[in-house]
Amino acid sequence: MQFGLIFYIFNIKGGVMKRLLYLLVCICSINMLSAQTSKTQTNKYVDTQSKEILDALYQKMLSYANVNIQFTFRTEKNAATLAEMKGDIWVKGNQYKLITKEQQVYCNAKEVWTYLPEQKEVSIAAYDSTDVEQLNPLQMVKDYQKHYRSTYIREESRRGILVQIIDLTPKSATTVAKVRLVIDKSKKQILNAVIYEKDGTMYHYIVDKFLVNQKLTDNTFIFDTAAHPDVDVIDMR
Repeated sequence: MQFGLIFYIFNIKGGVMKRLLYLLVCICSINMLSAQTSKTQTNKYVDTQSKEILDALYQKMLSYANVNIQFTFRTEKNAATLAEMKGDIWVKGNQYKLITKEQQVYCNAKEVWTYLPEQKEVSIAAYDSTDVEQLNPLQMVKDYQKHYRSTYIREESRRGILVQIIDLTPKSATTVAKVRLVIDKSKKQILNAVIYEKDGTMYHYIVDKFLVNQKLTDNTFIFDTAAHPDVDVIDMR
């Protein structure tokens, strides 16, 4: 199956959230990533070792019906932490639910609910894969691979876990210097990913827990407005 995720813009810097979206897609859509690697490498540069690792991830992901990731997202610059937040993501096909302290996003591939607990407000929008504001995850991954190439860096031990490190580097001018993936060699799962900006800013996406094949109903991906009578509903469909 193909895992996809749309991450609607939070009430903080939109650019940061787009960086997080890229990292989430690396985790949840790694099957698409690996499937396209051989096609997107140039004829002059084919890193077969990184391709083999991504292909192994692809085969592992094919066996999952759904994924739940508990994560930490941290922004750093000049060795200082600028921001940090934790969240939970459930993904099943094009359906997803994303929960953080600031915001909750639900999508059943028909509607998207964006709930702001502090404001007691939820907005409802029609699911539209062509909507630039929402970002189509499948198209984004496809385009993302057109502009990045993979490179195997090294294998090392971290806290007793043997990991493999792969860099994704831009093929054209961009503010991103590289995206680094750290992969558990035995489990064939991404442990963390980091986006390195050219200005020195680093966006860390850390997988705290990775769960698969849970019992998820379609109601998991729907925000029940009837159960929240005190919430203002903004219907934008």
